[in-house]
Amino acid sequence: MNPLYEKEYKIGASAEEVFKHTAETYYKWDAIKTGFVEDVHDHVDFNMNQEGNPSWKVDVKARKALKRGMPPQDAWVWIEAVTVKGTLGWLFGEADLIAFERENDFVLVKRVRLLSLVRDTFPNMEPSDLAPEEWPFNCWAQRKGRKDVIGLLSFETIFKNLNVTFWNKNNE
Repeated sequence: MNPLYEKEYKIGASAEEVFKHTAETYYKWDAIKTGFVEDVHDHVDFNMNQEGNPSWKVDVKARKALKRGMPPQDAWVWIEAVTVKGTLGWLFGEADLIAFERENDFVLVKRVRLLSLVRDTFPNMEPSDLAPEEWPFNCWAQRKGRKDVIGLLSFETIFKNLNVTFWNKNNE
């Protein structure tokens, strides 16, 4: 595995472990890790169950830096419309909820509502061809020679427009 992807995989796996611990320990949900196909192709990390509540499919997103080499931050989230393989990204996946990791909590958002917000916020689905450091926020971008189409959306925009649930990592 490419060392860069291996590092990103480990960061994602760590966020999933913290999410599972948080869900089961503090919120009393059973978080059942999905298999390879559901994880990679359907963009679902966990099937969530709790007696007396509906089941949920959740995709966990680790904290990310704005640029490689920078520390992770909690102001913006990367939105994936198309993967590096050229398939539909997690925004169009099968998850009911997206759980964005932040330093002290997870922000849970209904994926279909997020998709609607992105469609309303981003000017179009046509990617720009700018270098990453030139990308404007709240629009699509594509790196030269890559198939993925990604964009940055602010948590501020999410909080102003969507109902979200906060799960504190330490339940404090």
